[in-house]
Amino acid sequence: MSTLTPNQNRILEILAHSADSKPGSTTLGDLQMDSLDILDVLMEIEVEFQIQIPDDGWTVDTTIEAVVEDVERLIGGKS
Repeated sequence: MSTLTPNQNRILEILAHSADSKPGSTTLGDLQMDSLDILDVLMEIEVEFQIQIPDDGWTVDTTIEAVVEDVERLIGGKS
């Protein structure tokens, strides 16, 4: 079992709060998120981590893992 970082935990909390979380969910679509839900989550994550995410960066086919990786990459790239 891998240990999650505080940032990873926070990202997952934001996703869980904004979606219908189900065991086995792997994509934003699995979480029953539509494009407006994704945009809301994107903006919440931007505010939380003070980063800029492209508006077209995520779709219903984007995996939860990819969201976490994208955010961590952007956090790491902040100066």
